[in-house]
Amino acid sequence: MIERVCIILVANLIFFFKTLKLKYASDDVPIFQAPPKYKNKWHKRFLQLIAGCRISPQEDHALTTILLGITASLIYIAFGANDVSFLTALLFSFCPANNQVSVWISGRWYMLVAILLLLSMITPWLAPLWLFWASTHPAGFFSGVVFLGSKWWYISLLVPLAILYRLKTIKFMVNRKRDIESVDEDKKFNINRLVVAIKTYGFYALLCIVPFKLTFYHNFMQSMAGNEIFRKKAYAKDKWFYLGLALIGYLIYSFWHWGPIGWGLLWYTIAIGPYSNLYRCQQEIAERYLYIGSIGLLYALSNIIIAHPIVIAVFLSAYATRLYVYMNAFMDDYWLLEFAVAEDPGAWYAWHTRARKRFDQGAIREALNMWVMAKMISPKEFKLLLNIGVLLKAIGKHKEAEEFFVKAEENIIPGQEVQAREILKGARDGKQPICI
Repeated sequence: MIERVCIILVANLIFFFKTLKLKYASDDVPIFQAPPKYKNKWHKRFLQLIAGCRISPQEDHALTTILLGITASLIYIAFGANDVSFLTALLFSFCPANNQVSVWISGRWYMLVAILLLLSMITPWLAPLWLFWASTHPAGFFSGVVFLGSKWWYISLLVPLAILYRLKTIKFMVNRKRDIESVDEDKKFNINRLVVAIKTYGFYALLCIVPFKLTFYHNFMQSMAGNEIFRKKAYAKDKWFYLGLALIGYLIYSFWHWGPIGWGLLWYTIAIGPYSNLYRCQQEIAERYLYIGSIGLLYALSNIIIAHPIVIAVFLSAYATRLYVYMNAFMDDYWLLEFAVAEDPGAWYAWHTRARKRFDQGAIREALNMWVMAKMISPKEFKLLLNIGVLLKAIGKHKEAEEFFVKAEENIIPGQEVQAREILKGARDGKQPICI
């Protein structure tokens, strides 16, 4: 066992050594620029551990790599310290879909929750302590339920106690996120929500096993509740719906033929459930949401391919190659957006964010071009129409600007009328900056 743990740790250290050259990206930047107050050096280190502060890119990336090696090692031990768990640990280490946690510093909490779940399996007598700590972050509110269907099923009984203890905090955090992220359409529950949830379930599963697209801004489910064009697309029964339905069907079938594959799929199902868009209070799609669920899915995959060395070699080499190349996306904020557009040019938000960066740098016409590109993808997006109008007004094209303000007014997201009209008034008066 010790030898394999060493192999896992060394493999991670060697493979992710490249991340020491990376800088901060996305949410890392504002945290570094405006560090939180800390009481002493130990408190500072604790904040660094939970990604609450940044010390230096090299040191922070090194910590992420060390924790990833620990997580993978715990997967190997927790799932039996055998050939299947060893393969699971390696697949997990190199899984490209886990990049927003294995490479990006701000995804640290998902890794910490995974570590606490695995420690609960290894030391079940300390599970109340581990789950209590895990429940301090939204990723850990319900994650303990993944033990259902395993020999550690009794640990799941602790979840209601943790939820009850943190109920006030959970309500506050969920409501706050829902106020920020959700719109009126998200608050309507009907059969269409189930279609969206099943499609999201299937999308994440395939993304984990076959990382066909890696980006911060997926076009899948974009603007599903705030734009009639994408809402119809989100509610349509397509390949993602039938893939999700097939996986759910297999999971139900596996209840009568229970084994490690069924449990792995159940683990994934439970872990991805809060992010399935059935009750949306977060970004529609984000790869970091898959991190904990990927443990179960890759465990199921390992049980399927363990007897086929060639297939194993194909998966490991493909995963490692894909992730090694994509790591370059985290060189800094600039490259994160360049990769986002290259990976998914159909994601209007990637173009929008790219335009915002150009605008901040004073490249007005370049930003305008990118917002126009975004509008070509999503022609009824309020903030795109408004921003184009603001820039047209800034370069003296007042008539054209007003035309876009009118279009923006026609496409205000239901439930945001008061705020949107105030923003529009400021834009028309020349006082309103861009809408982010």
